[in-house]
Amino acid sequence: MDMVSRQLLSAIIISFVLGGIIAPTIQYEINIKPLESKAEQTQNSLTELKNIANNDNQIYSYRYGLNYLSTNWHYEEKYLPNDTIQRDFNLFRNEGISNITLAIVWSSIESQKGVYNDDALRDIIRVCKIAQRYNISVTIDFHTLMHNNSFTMPSWLTPRKFETVITDPMARQSWLNFINHCVSQLGNVTNISSWQMMNEPAIADWAVQVKIADFTQLWREMRSTIRTSSNKPISIRFGGDALSTDFKYDPSIAEICDYISINYYQDIGFNALTNIVQHYSGKKIVISEFGSGTNDDAVQGYQIKEMVQIFQELKISEWNAYMWRADQSYGVPDLPGGGYNLALNDSGEPRLAFYFIKPQYDIGSIHTIINQINK
Repeated sequence: MDMVSRQLLSAIIISFVLGGIIAPTIQYEINIKPLESKAEQTQNSLTELKNIANNDNQIYSYRYGLNYLSTNWHYEEKYLPNDTIQRDFNLFRNEGISNITLAIVWSSIESQKGVYNDDALRDIIRVCKIAQRYNISVTIDFHTLMHNNSFTMPSWLTPRKFETVITDPMARQSWLNFINHCVSQLGNVTNISSWQMMNEPAIADWAVQVKIADFTQLWREMRSTIRTSSNKPISIRFGGDALSTDFKYDPSIAEICDYISINYYQDIGFNALTNIVQHYSGKKIVISEFGSGTNDDAVQGYQIKEMVQIFQELKISEWNAYMWRADQSYGVPDLPGGGYNLALNDSGEPRLAFYFIKPQYDIGSIHTIINQINK
């Protein structure tokens, strides 16, 4: 039995255990009363489908993707050769993945102050160009972690934490120079679809202890810097419920961000995400990161499936799973076969949850069914 057959068999087994509709194929289940005539069955089926399509008519398709990572967040060819990328992207295209997120880490690009690693940026461009051949767009994530001595901060930064960028004018200018350099090198890559200026900003004793206005002023400066080289959409990867708890739904966020980007995990709960969607009802909401960290394939698959159903219920049309990494089996982040990784091994075979990032149905498929019934 080949790998895909084993995955499908596992999906069938789990569907009986968990009682859900399981990907990999998009499907819609129509319940028919046993005593209805064939004409009544057809009409009721058509009515049910039309109701769904009418209720969700603003969502004509779903866009789903992956945070595409490599050993220690490096995309150099020695870690991630072209044939590995092509193998992964061929799988992604076949399974409907239309977007990947690539992470750029400040410490990797500017390990010495004022000296930029353009080879690393050229490898980002290399990955983007291969993605373009597979009709996959790219989101660039300027990945940050807020705690002290974070690996995302260069070692020459003193103190080595993101708060220094906000409070020290020289460090702030270095950060803006880094952003400017990266975007100027990448700005002409046509399949870069958006920029995410920062990952999970937080105001807390373990993170950054400044005012909300200090953050929003920095974001305005970052946005202006990006705009000198690119007109693509700009956002910030907000973690969990930080928009409400840390940033109090500051109205300037809706002005700064072209779309609202959320890293969503089950521990923040359904209500927190619902509140964000309702508060920013005039803005596109993108789930920039979600996932399940476990070595149990069945548990991971169920949790991913459950989260995707929540996104559909809230009429969120774009989500990106964390994470895919099927390169050589050393270094960080999570190795293939465990944790948040959706890759089973470095041969590029997926874990079961990979198939569950697909929506349970999409409106385009429903309209196709309606047209077939109308014939």
